[in-house]
Parts: sequence; C-alpha cells; structure tokens
Amino acid sequence: MHRPVVTVEADATVRAAALHMQQQRVGCLVVMRGGHAVGVVTERDVVFRVVAAGRSPDETRIGEVASAPIVSVTPETSVDEAAETMKKLRIKRLVVMRDGAPRGVISVTDIAYASPEASRAMMDAWVKQRWED
Repeated sequence: MHRPVVTVEADATVRAAALHMQQQRVGCLVVMRGGHAVGVVTERDVVFRVVAAGRSPDETRIGEVASAPIVSVTPETSVDEAAETMKKLRIKRLVVMRDGAPRGVISVTDIAYASPEASRAMMDAWVKQRWED
C-alpha cells in the first residue's frame, strides 16, 4: 500500500492535478470534496478523458474526469481479497479506507510484490476477459 495518500480537491484544474502528480511522483490521486473522498484520477484518465477527448486541462475540473464512486477496502482486507476485487471489477487500484478517510492506495504492482500467485490469477483473468470482449 502506498502511503501517505496524495489527494486533490475536486475543483482543481486537470493541469494543477497533473502537476501535483508530477511533483509527488505518483500515478493517481484521490479526489476530495468537502473532506470526503469522492473519486480517483489516474494518469490514464488525464490522457484519455482530457487530452484525447480534446478538453482543456486549464478549464476542466479534475472531479469531472475522476472515476467515481471509489472502490475501497479496509486495512484488514487480505491481499487475496483485494486481488479478487480488482479482478472482478477490472480495476488497477483500490483506496484503503479507515474511519471514512483514505489511508492508502493499493495497486496491481503492490499485489504482485505481496502475492505473485494472486497477481498471476488476476492477469490471467484480465487476458481472458480481453479476448472475450
């Protein structure tokens, strides 16, 4: 799990959020509104939902392109359970929440390091799903 959680306010511009990602050396941000986590935005979201879509990074708010609602787990969630959730939902990151606040982000890479077996099962399922789509 990556800690501390790097956040951005939902009304920040995409450009400001991208600069924040660069400065913090992270590939995703947890999007906050009114003190609550409301979404997740990744580098891929910026590329596909803003740049490729022809939207202005200076006029588009990050809350408009974030993935929502957040898919979360608790710190007590096992690696296998987290991997199964990612596999089932076809996502690459989960927000670790405790007491309603984001405490960390777990990624596919984290799963790979913690449990190569769970990572292999997840990748096999994704490849199979791609061929079926």
